This record gives sequence, C-alpha cells and structure tokens, in this order.
Amino acid sequence: MQELSLTERLLIISETIRMTEKAFAHWESATITPDELGEAAKEFFDKAAAAENRADFQKVMWAYFGQLRNAHSNYIDRAAPFPHGGAFPLSLLESDGSWLVKEDDTGLTRPGDMVVSIAGKSMNEWLNELGQWTGITDRRMMAGLLSVYFSHYYMKEQADIELLNEQGNTRTVTLSRQPIDYNSHNNGYIRKMAAARQNGIYTYSKL
Repeated sequence: MQELSLTERLLIISETIRMTEKAFAHWESATITPDELGEAAKEFFDKAAAAENRADFQKVMWAYFGQLRNAHSNYIDRAAPFPHGGAFPLSLLESDGSWLVKEDDTGLTRPGDMVVSIAGKSMNEWLNELGQWTGITDRRMMAGLLSVYFSHYYMKEQADIELLNEQGNTRTVTLSRQPIDYNSHNNGYIRKMAAARQNGIYTYSKL
C-alpha cells in the first residue's frame, strides 16, 4: 500500500474545498456557511498535514464532510487499510429509533434482529461517538457507511453484539472482522458515487 504524501493530502483537501465552493448546494443543513469555509480550510489543511497515514487522513476527510451534513457528499479511500486487515460484517437499518439487522452472510444474526449493544455500548452511544469523530449527526447519513466507520474507529479484532429477536429473546454473538474483497468493495463505492454526483460531492482516492 502506498501512503499519501503531504503534497497529495493537501491537493485532495484543497480540491475538495474548491469543489465545495463551486458545486455544493445544500448549505441549509450544513454546520458551516459558505463565508466560514475559509476558516474551515485552514483547520483542515493543518489536520491533513498532521495525518500520519492514509487511514488517519481518511478520518480527517470524514470530519470535513461531516460539517456539510449531506448524505451524498463523502470521501472514500479504497486503499486505506482497515485495522487487523478486515471490517465487521454489519449491515443495519434504522426503523422507528431501533437498529435492525438488514442482512448477514455470517449466519450469526438474522434479518430483523434488533441490535441492543455492540461491544458493551448501545447503538445510541456508538452513534453519538461516531458523530463526534465524523461530524455526522444525521443518522440516516450514518447508516450506509456504519460498518466502515465502526470498523475504522473500533480497533479490536472481535466485537460482541447483543441482539433481541422478534420473539423478545436476547442473545449475544461474537462478530470477527472479515477480509475485504477490494474489487467488490471499490465497485460498490463507484456505483454509489455515480448515483450521488448529481446531488453532492464524492472524493474518491485511487492513489
């Protein structure tokens, strides 16, 4: 894996800010105004320069896009490594304030199971923490990339998931990280980007 040089990191953040100025159209939901973008640029140039590796730089970019509060604007680096070489197979959806298993290829959970806690913390606690790190507070924005965010911020190899099924029974399963199929992983993001470009900004690192 090739790390991003200081020049490359600063180029990515500067082009992202330029595209925000030129094309972003959803300021009504953002936590900053167009007039404040210059001050934000200084902050994120410093953070980009201080990032020690491309995984840390990706978190800087997530925090930048979190300020825009737009589900169609994000940054994905297909080469940023996941901790321990894999991601947690979490596919969840939000329904009336609860988080349910959407699909599962591991056989450990079932679609419709409600997630009570992950690694000892409730979903609200995790979403609040991820919101602090990424700047994202709209939980609909969080849902699609929840597995990616959680897998980058929770650093252990396994996580205990407490579940409540439709019959009211609870059980705990242990999820392990799974190696990433990067071709499938990247093609999925390419499709998302193509669908999102009309409404927002997607920066996708191929370096």
